[in-house]
Amino acid sequence: MQTTSTGGSQWNDSGSSNSNFKVTDVSLTPDPPVRGKSVTVTADGALTSDISGGQVAVTVKYGIIPVLKSTSTLSAAPAGAYSSAVAFELPDDSPAGPYAAQFSFSDQDGVEIAGFFVTFKA
Repeated sequence: MQTTSTGGSQWNDSGSSNSNFKVTDVSLTPDPPVRGKSVTVTADGALTSDISGGQVAVTVKYGIIPVLKSTSTLSAAPAGAYSSAVAFELPDDSPAGPYAAQFSFSDQDGVEIAGFFVTFKA
């Protein structure tokens, strides 16, 4: 699945067909992101089973150059509608141009429950 947002960012689901977190929408605020400012990426969808915690690993690259890596904690949540927001800041001295961000969600056991890529210009 590929979706384009109002600001021009695009996202692609990279999770497997048996992923626990079925992502149906991804949004960026602001869109497009601004270098030196915080950007929040929100993934909406549904959990097929409960989670008692976990983490989201984020890697942002400019071309093949890693610009940042971060990890955020996931809170416990029951099966059903689910939304997760991850905030990060593109370094102010990052070059202007196209970026790609990879998001990998894992549960309390370290099992990947979702994944997606977001491309955007900053």
